[in-house]
Amino acid sequence: LRVAIHTPPCNPHIQLLSYMSENISLLPEKVEVIEGDALNARQKAQALFVGLGPPDLCVLTKDYTPGKLMLASKPQRFTYYHWILGMDSSSIYQITNYFDSLVTTQEKKGVARGAYTLASLHYISYNAFRKMDLHVEVCKPDNATTIYAVDGSGGRHEVDDSFWRQTYVCQMLRYINGPTRETRPLRMYHTLTDKAGEESRFLTMCAEFFQEAKTALVPAPTPRHTSDTEEEKAIMDTVDSSNNLLTTTLCYYFIRHHRYEPLISFLTNWRESEPNVAVPISGALVLDGDMEKARALLQAALVADETDPSIMLALVELSLKEIQGMPPTSASRETRLDEALKLALKATEAEPGATRGWWGLARVLVEMGRYEWALAAMNHAPELLDQDRVNKTANMDRIGVPQFSRLTTPTQISHDVMVDMQDEVKEFDSQNGEQALRLLSGASLSGDGKIVYELLSDIVSKVGWENLVRARERVLVRPAELERERSRTEKLSSAEVEQHMEAASKADTITESMSLEDNAISPPPVHNPDAGDDSHNKGIQNSPGLPPHHVRRLSAVDSQGEKKPQLKESKLSTVENAESADESSDSSADATPETSTQVASPLPTRLQLDESSVSPASDTASFEDVSLSPSQQREAALSPAVTRTPPPTPAEASAAEEAGPSSSSSASVETPVAVQYNTVATQTEPDAIDLEMGAFLLHHRRQTRTYATPPFTVEVYADSGAILDVPITNISQVLELAFHALFQDIKAFHIWKEEQKSVSAEAEQVVVHTAAKLNPERSSADWVRLAMVASRLKFREDAEMLYLLAGAYPIAWLGLLNLYAARGDIRNTIITASTVQKHYQEKHHIAQTHPDVITSVLRVMGYYGLQKVRTVQSGVAECHPVIPNILFDSVRWRSKGFDQ
Repeated sequence: LRVAIHTPPCNPHIQLLSYMSENISLLPEKVEVIEGDALNARQKAQALFVGLGPPDLCVLTKDYTPGKLMLASKPQRFTYYHWILGMDSSSIYQITNYFDSLVTTQEKKGVARGAYTLASLHYISYNAFRKMDLHVEVCKPDNATTIYAVDGSGGRHEVDDSFWRQTYVCQMLRYINGPTRETRPLRMYHTLTDKAGEESRFLTMCAEFFQEAKTALVPAPTPRHTSDTEEEKAIMDTVDSSNNLLTTTLCYYFIRHHRYEPLISFLTNWRESEPNVAVPISGALVLDGDMEKARALLQAALVADETDPSIMLALVELSLKEIQGMPPTSASRETRLDEALKLALKATEAEPGATRGWWGLARVLVEMGRYEWALAAMNHAPELLDQDRVNKTANMDRIGVPQFSRLTTPTQISHDVMVDMQDEVKEFDSQNGEQALRLLSGASLSGDGKIVYELLSDIVSKVGWENLVRARERVLVRPAELERERSRTEKLSSAEVEQHMEAASKADTITESMSLEDNAISPPPVHNPDAGDDSHNKGIQNSPGLPPHHVRRLSAVDSQGEKKPQLKESKLSTVENAESADESSDSSADATPETSTQVASPLPTRLQLDESSVSPASDTASFEDVSLSPSQQREAALSPAVTRTPPPTPAEASAAEEAGPSSSSSASVETPVAVQYNTVATQTEPDAIDLEMGAFLLHHRRQTRTYATPPFTVEVYADSGAILDVPITNISQVLELAFHALFQDIKAFHIWKEEQKSVSAEAEQVVVHTAAKLNPERSSADWVRLAMVASRLKFREDAEMLYLLAGAYPIAWLGLLNLYAARGDIRNTIITASTVQKHYQEKHHIAQTHPDVITSVLRVMGYYGLQKVRTVQSGVAECHPVIPNILFDSVRWRSKGFDQ
């Protein structure tokens, strides 16, 4: 209408062209099947909103008037909808201005097919503080407005000024977190970083509602609990001022641009009233390179609140960062690890139902070389029992996505870099290629699964794949099998017991293979480490890229003949050794019912470890280290070519029992450290321990209907080591999934190393590896998948080579960009960042700077300072103009290194 008013009346031809089409320039829209579907779907899903909620929803009503030549048509009304992120809608004026902008950008068309007139706008934005939707209705031609709030049950409420400001804060937080694939079409506004003064206004409102955020802006609950009873709420993850959605989103906003000073300045205002605010502040200080100040800040916060698990775990993470680069035998390293162990155990006691404490405990145990303990801690982390409820919850509509009949097609479509990044990832996932590489589980891991995968990968890099398989067998598989056997035999008569044990003995003779020679990638099998053959590791042993001598071998005695720390039975119980347990479980058909009854003890099988008589040295000392480069050490660790000693005969086992523990400690250097499993345990309540003397007793019991693991008891004595008492009745699904994903990645990586080695062996001289020479049938997507495997396994040199083999592929460029920035390669970072930015601008016509380009350039600037990066950038001829703009903005943002 506005365009028609400004059209000169003297030209009737132009008047005909001024009729509006249904399309809005640059903005595709979805057309509802039935009017009101979008509003109804959102209202139905509102009770299920989690976290900050979905993006803003905009519903437009357009009246259609048929043209003069369409006599059979009648006037109709259609409704269209799209989502919005980042728009400033802190007042009614902002929303009405947006409606006017849509009217002015409506595309024109001829009069033959009729005209579309924008009649009304319905704008909806979620207020996560009050768990309500803000509704604003604007009607043309006079912009009459109706404002109200709707709760999850459909009740209407009035809107005050505070409600507007809270909604604006939630809008900006959702914009910072980025879009989701389900909310398309999406229009994004980058006002927070581009508009002058907008950030200061946003932070002022964040400060106003900072106290409310720790109770209102709670992260989405993880599906670990079977219900939301008051009893279970008390043991869920604690949400406070350090980890609510407002704090974590602000930390992401500042840290992605390396803006540590502004983040510290904002959070310092609440240090006195909220001690746990020291956690994000200390994280920023560590990234800024000031670990001493970070430790002092956290220790002062822990004095103010001794029971806060967030502060304890922050100190654990800080200790793990401080020991990086320390000699393995240094006293400072042992002191930091002992302190971290005590804090991690106290955190698990304070939050037994939260996983973050168990992951922190597992990280500490891995660094201490207690790999069996680490596996037990990972296995004991809480997980949901009711898998059906998990699947049902995952399929719920938590956004309110309605059905639509079609999508409008404007002449030009506006592209946003963040939206196109998601589209490229989706396109990459659908690319054809090798079946084994497409189905790798490691690429889809997230959350707890990704954390466990990284922990298992660290163990493999230290002791090798085969030793991880052995530890899994000793700590998880065999105790769980014995416990299941005990449960079954309890329900059988004496005659049935003998028959059942005979069948079990026959089944134990079948060992599933984990050979890496097969092309198909199978789940990790249950392997008996005492088996005589080594067939399940032939594929890795025969890998040309990994010589057998590049292996750390497990030994019970060091080169000087001194005894290494051994795992022995706990003093609190009567324990049978592992050999007798194996004999009982693997007995033949002539086994007596009494023998079977002895295996099926009335108490669950436990992994017990007593270190009261050993030195505090790490288990890593029991491995023979080879002087190799870091990359060679990781390759050698992945090779499981470890010589295995055959299991003792029954006569030798009996002789060892009669000789006592002193005889068993003088085992061969190739004998793996034994773990003793008890079948009859006498549980006694330990005496109280004086906390002032540095001793801790952490004991808690958990509901079996909620958790998949039984009680877990840990006793830690500062002066005499520790006792770990873990009943193992089953294996965590998260741990098994991560173990399987790691096995798949290792197998895929070794196949690639064989290809590389075979090509190098055929050539008489050094050749440059190309994709055509290595494997001409492999697609660019498969080379990228292999590069991602190498990155997950931390083989960065191989990852760089594989990304380069992928050729001109956007995801490969992004992978190279992150690798170059991580190692501080300024020149290659600038060249690759320019390539990425040029690709998105030319192909997608995007004006915004790619977020990975900004992060990478600022990262190398934090390493060397602004002046050195400018010097290198001036010598790069193909540098994109956006790179100097990033360096200029870094001064305004006060990013790390801007003043150097």
